[in-house]
Amino acid sequence: MYLGANVRLPVRIVAIPIPQKVANERRRKLKQSRDKRLNTSIEQLALLDWEVFITNVPIYVWNTNTVASVYGIRWRIEIIFKAWKSHFNFTVMTDSSRYHIESLIYARLILVILFQSFFQQIHSYILNKTGKHLSLLKAAQSICLYIFAMSLVRYSDELLDLIIQQFIKHCCYEKRKNRANYM
Repeated sequence: MYLGANVRLPVRIVAIPIPQKVANERRRKLKQSRDKRLNTSIEQLALLDWEVFITNVPIYVWNTNTVASVYGIRWRIEIIFKAWKSHFNFTVMTDSSRYHIESLIYARLILVILFQSFFQQIHSYILNKTGKHLSLLKAAQSICLYIFAMSLVRYSDELLDLIIQQFIKHCCYEKRKNRANYM
């Protein structure tokens, strides 16, 4: 298949059937949607039996299962970029000199590196201690809200335990009965 109006890009469509129970749950949610703009057709309901991916990677490079696996990894990368963009203000720039803007970008990149390092460490600690996964978006939001206060505090073991307890309480994924939050 080819996509694009001006430049025609060759792509392939990968469709993977999903369990009937999952498809039925998708149908139920679509039918109960409050969005009045949705006019569900028979074709839309039938497509809920499938996971559909569009890729330009040839089949001899990625088979069907690899496409689905890579999409899950790609989704994690999108969440990382969303956290950076939303909570580290990468889209907010001042009307200043080139050097001021460059220093802002470098400062934010340094903050991202420090955050990612901290996140990996605290995520591993909390996972080992509680079995819960830490949400990247919630952790980024909390750190950005309290980074100034956290930088002013003199740390003790008791304070670090309190901070970790707050991360466990406010930054972990909620329990879900019917699907995993973290891949």
